[in-house]
Amino acid sequence: MLAAMREHYQDNARGIGIILVVYGHALRGLAAAGLLPGSAAGHAMLLSDYTIYTFHMPLFFLLSGLNAPQSLHRSRTRFLRGKLQTIVYPYLLWSLLQGLMQWTTSRYANHPFSLASLTHIFWEPFAQFWFLYALLICHLLAAAFVDPRIAERGKPPATRLWRGRAALAAVALAGIVLGATTSWGIITQALTMLPFYLLGMLLAGGRLSDLLSRAARMPSGAAIAGLALVFAFLVAAARQFGNFDSVYALPAGLAGVFLTLLISARVTALRRWVIVRWLQALGAASMPIFLLHIFFTGGTRIALMELGIKNTAVHLSLGVLAGVLIPFALYRLAVRLRIAHFAGFTHPPHAKKPPVQRGVTA
Repeated sequence: MLAAMREHYQDNARGIGIILVVYGHALRGLAAAGLLPGSAAGHAMLLSDYTIYTFHMPLFFLLSGLNAPQSLHRSRTRFLRGKLQTIVYPYLLWSLLQGLMQWTTSRYANHPFSLASLTHIFWEPFAQFWFLYALLICHLLAAAFVDPRIAERGKPPATRLWRGRAALAAVALAGIVLGATTSWGIITQALTMLPFYLLGMLLAGGRLSDLLSRAARMPSGAAIAGLALVFAFLVAAARQFGNFDSVYALPAGLAGVFLTLLISARVTALRRWVIVRWLQALGAASMPIFLLHIFFTGGTRIALMELGIKNTAVHLSLGVLAGVLIPFALYRLAVRLRIAHFAGFTHPPHAKKPPVQRGVTA
């Protein structure tokens, strides 16, 4: 189970995470359009929004940090050059395309977009693209200040490694403090996510997979049930003090991230199940789904409203399905046509690639 888990649990986690990303954006689109009911069901949806936003983006930052030390250790220059292809290029390309789409459909959009706003993307990302910008900042900070040897185990000199880990903890603490006390736009957003990224770096080198393997083997899912209860308590407590991105929600974010990872490790043993194989495939395609899903969640909402359909459940279910499955299908088509790299459809590090991707550069 350990070998299989090391291969698949990150894809499982990305698959869960990207579904939650699409759900969250579809739900917020309905809220902005005034389509959420004022009943208990509507309040439950808003609670689900707060809950997933405490941890679903931190999850992606931790996974990115988890794979950074190995790349940095090989070559900082190649690491940074790779970010031009995997982050900068998709960010610029799809910011322009989505901005143009939102401009041409302004009369339907919840948030009208002007062509002048496209000139701001170099310093002010919009919509979901803040993630790529903030992730690039984390990568740059790691390349500049973090010793990738912090992920090594049992290798001398131990004193230097512990000094590096202490320095990393200090940087993470600074990120927490500055993220909670500043209003510097995308810089503050990046600092808020930086502790999760750095924690991923600290847990690299097999530490996390070993921990998850031991916890996942506990009988009757005791570890998952216990962590789920802790997570629910922390979310309830965080709501009393601030927003999902406040410092008060940090413990809930950590618990949610590790709950997702633990579930991902547990279901690795069920990889013969079709739903688990789909989860892994969605995880490997998380970048193209992330880049494209707004086109289809928003388009589905607009089409249903034009047809006079205002049922929230119909909107939400069809919006999520369209936002996940259509980008996935387009991604697979791009792979077959060998144009995926031109579209910025890169693979997360160590993602298990689908068979049709043989020979495709990511």
